[in-house]
Amino acid sequence: MTLNSMTTTEVVDEDVKKELLSNIAEEKQIIVNCIINGGNDGTAARIWKSTYLVDNVSKQRSVLLHTIGVSHYPNWTHIPPKSTLRFSLIFSPLPQSTKVFDLVEQIPESGGFYFSGLRRNDADVYQVDLTD
Repeated sequence: MTLNSMTTTEVVDEDVKKELLSNIAEEKQIIVNCIINGGNDGTAARIWKSTYLVDNVSKQRSVLLHTIGVSHYPNWTHIPPKSTLRFSLIFSPLPQSTKVFDLVEQIPESGGFYFSGLRRNDADVYQVDLTD
């Protein structure tokens, strides 16, 4: 028998297969696209690693994995007057049962971002205006 004529068969237990598919589905990341307006005087923004999505029922938190377009604490991203900063936050998955959640930046000073009542959608991509 030549190598080209051989076939391979993968045998996977159905329970293992279901668990693997479930784990893949659970890995779906959540993207929150944010905007902050600079106003008439300009402002600055930054994100702390202690920024989470919080399920309104279970209180389970989704952790911030990555940011695009905004500085991390302690650095600042300057927003010029009459300009808009657009940035994205990428979070770990929330439980599949989550229907409504909040964006919470828990920091040891005033001014942390808080946006409540985000309704879950199939794409897990959200838009929020964080302008004060």
